Amino acid sequence: MSHRASIAVPAPADELYGWLHDVEHWPQFLEGLDAVEPLGYNRYRWHVTYARRSDTCDVVVTADPKERRFSWRHLAGKPFDGTIRLTPLGGERTQVDLSVDIKPVGLIDGIVEFTGHGGWMAERDLQRLRDVVVAGDVLRRDEDETAR
Repeated sequence: MSHRASIAVPAPADELYGWLHDVEHWPQFLEGLDAVEPLGYNRYRWHVTYARRSDTCDVVVTADPKERRFSWRHLAGKPFDGTIRLTPLGGERTQVDLSVDIKPVGLIDGIVEFTGHGGWMAERDLQRLRDVVVAGDVLRRDEDETAR
C-alpha cells in the first residue's frame, strides 16, 4: 500500500531539515509510529501500530542534506519504507513531500489495503507535521537545544 502527499509548511527548509534529522521526533507526525528506539549507525527500531496491531520494524534512515531528503527502508519486521523530501518555496515556506510504502504481510493488512482504509495516511501525517510547525514546536525545540 503506497501513500503519497505534499503540503506547504510555514518553516524554512533548513530549520525543518534540522528538526527532522532527529528521527525521534517522527512519532509526532507519522501515523502508527508510536516510538523510535535508536540502535546505532542510522538504524532504529520503530514501534508501530497498523490495522490495530502493534509490532516492531527495524529500519535504516538515510539523510541527504544536499537534496534535503530522508529515506528509510525496513531491515526486519513489518515492511515499512518511505521518503520525506523538502523543497524550499522561498522565505519561510517549505514544500514537504511524503511517500510511504507498507507491504501487507497478513490477512488483516491485505484487507486494509483492499478496502483502501489507509488511503489518506500520508495526508494526515503531513497535516500533523504542519500542525507541529504552526504550534512552534520545531523552532522552539531548536532554540532549547542551542541554549544548552
